[in-house]
Amino acid sequence: MRPKIVNPKFQRKPTKSTKRIIERSKKYKTKEQKEFWLFNGKERLNQLYLDLLVNFCKKNKLKKPNILVLGSGRGSEVTSIYQELSSYGIKPKIDVFSLTKNLSTTTKKNVRKDLSSNLAFEQINKQQHPKLVKALKGRYDYTLGLMSVGYHTKHPEYSAFATASTLKKNGFAVLDVCKEFKAFPKLSEIEYDKLNLKSPETLLSSLLNIKTNAQENILRRKVISLFIKNVFKFLEKEYPKRKYEIQTITSSQIGVFKKEYSEKHNAPFASAEFTIEIKRLK
Repeated sequence: MRPKIVNPKFQRKPTKSTKRIIERSKKYKTKEQKEFWLFNGKERLNQLYLDLLVNFCKKNKLKKPNILVLGSGRGSEVTSIYQELSSYGIKPKIDVFSLTKNLSTTTKKNVRKDLSSNLAFEQINKQQHPKLVKALKGRYDYTLGLMSVGYHTKHPEYSAFATASTLKKNGFAVLDVCKEFKAFPKLSEIEYDKLNLKSPETLLSSLLNIKTNAQENILRRKVISLFIKNVFKFLEKEYPKRKYEIQTITSSQIGVFKKEYSEKHNAPFASAEFTIEIKRLK
């Protein structure tokens, strides 16, 4: 069976997890009871990401950069970004996009626009959300999505495409990605060929028989390479005149394949966790 092609022009239905989060956020009454994200804007923003942002602004001589934070939660990372840039004399204009509006009162002071509207990032489309598309498309110097839209989705390639779409010329984005494969038989024969895997059975065998880090890294690199190629398919189709560059930031950001799941269920399953940087060159 060939996989469904995710068309950027079509709206996707919210996943079950998305629906649960929205329903949970609606039933809570007080601010303290509102939606709680696992990281809630904390922990995930380490000095590596802050340094990347500061160096980007300095290199491009941006005094008032337009920044978009995806999956901001209560907004702790927004506050950290504002304080870090302010210490260098940079006054960022920060917008946020989350599943629900959940910013703390303190964070709101540092945010220009909260574009959250009970809508998953992957659901946005021109036909039904023209104002939102206009507000996001090609508007930002820097977009940051840490353990957000690249994780909480069944279509991380589309999330990477949509993230790239938010960038101005010479814009830069950092996105955490979790690419899961729970049903490899749904992959097309072409995709198997690109991975040098003849069938689901050979893939399962490859997963279960990995004995060294070198073998694991080879398979992981193939999956990431295929992921990036699929993102470029979206970009080249939607923006034929634009040019982007995508690469992983560091190999240490890449997760491991979950061979135990495959052994337990006797079915191919793997996930690769990694961080990509996206540059819009023109």
